[in-house]
Amino acid sequence: MAARLIIMLKFPRPGAVKTRLTGALGDRRACELYRALVRHTLAAVECFAARGEVAVEARVVGAPDDAAARAWLGSAMTIRDQGDGDLGERMERAVRSAFTEGAEAVVVIGGDCPQLTAEHLAAAFTALARTDAVLGPAADG
Repeated sequence: MAARLIIMLKFPRPGAVKTRLTGALGDRRACELYRALVRHTLAAVECFAARGEVAVEARVVGAPDDAAARAWLGSAMTIRDQGDGDLGERMERAVRSAFTEGAEAVVVIGGDCPQLTAEHLAAAFTALARTDAVLGPAADG
């Protein structure tokens, strides 16, 4: 099965990420927290991707240019701009693109998932072999 894991990310700029926390943490510390959460998510993704055949793609919004996104995320995955629109429109575009490019199963996650594990990702793709859609739990809705 051709599988694609898409990570939806905001480029980490103070004042642009974790904005609901900036009142308590300030712009810089909220951005540092976001970076740490993304590192955790990417570690879980890397662990999962090492197990088998899955293409990993980061969809980034707010990066000044491709070089800045690549410097932040490294070279282990495809990096694409999310494009315009609200989050739903950007996610839909990413999923449609993956299927158009030959993916048979697509999982979309956010970049700041502190409880995400490689096992969660494996379970999502396993479930997609039996059904058309899978939703994971999220305490924040």
